[in-house]
Amino acid sequence: MANKHDRPADMSTPAEEIDAIGMRWFAVNTLTNSEPRAQINLERQGWKCFCPQISKTTRSGRRTKTQLRPLFPGYVFVLMSPSQSPWRAVDGTFGVRAIVKAGELPAPLPCGVVETLIAMRDCDGKVSFASILQPGDDVRFQAGPLAGLIGKLEHLDAAGRVTVLLDLLGRSTPIRGHISEVAPSGP
Repeated sequence: MANKHDRPADMSTPAEEIDAIGMRWFAVNTLTNSEPRAQINLERQGWKCFCPQISKTTRSGRRTKTQLRPLFPGYVFVLMSPSQSPWRAVDGTFGVRAIVKAGELPAPLPCGVVETLIAMRDCDGKVSFASILQPGDDVRFQAGPLAGLIGKLEHLDAAGRVTVLLDLLGRSTPIRGHISEVAPSGP
């Protein structure tokens, strides 16, 4: 569906090109667990949206369940030009709480942030941190039976296999897995 508010932009459009035509990415706060509904409704109105997702494992008793979850729960990103677009229509969209503003106007995200996340997607559409991880980095397991544990990345190969050193029972134990199971642990 063509964007009726702005010139359509491909998800792979470079940041410099988007900024040159006055288009910027904006964060939109959604209702609880309503990211998919907000994204569908915004796209129906012609907005270009992006909601980065990762695999996340949750535990309930003895059962574990791995599912796709938003990287930033409660937020989707919308590409628009606030000076040329009726951006107030975003606030009235089902599933949306409000567009993130600085004062009365929408606050644009820094150039290149969303474009980097888009470029980091793998073939399944999930954000993959393989391109930014280096041996020695602290990583957190996002999926699988070790979800939530933090270790040091020891090895990363071209096939996407990783070896992470976990401190278990007072010693470093190498754990092998797939790159999709780990993410930078953050500060």
